[in-house]
Amino acid sequence: MKYPKAYHQEPLLTNRKIEYRSVIINQYYKMIYRIDGDVITISAFWDMRMNPIKLNRMI
Repeated sequence: MKYPKAYHQEPLLTNRKIEYRSVIINQYYKMIYRIDGDVITISAFWDMRMNPIKLNRMI
C-alpha cells in the first residue's frame, strides 16, 4: 500500500485507458489491480495457465 506503483504495468492490458498493474502471487497466479487516487482496486486474480485473450475479455 505504501508503494502501489512498485509493480509493473500488466503487459496484457497496456491497450487500455486505465493503467493496470500486476503482482505474481505464486507460479500460477497473479493479482491484477488499478490505482484510483488513494484507492487500490483489485480487478482480478488471474490463473496464468489460462488463455491470455480471456483476460482482456474479463476486465
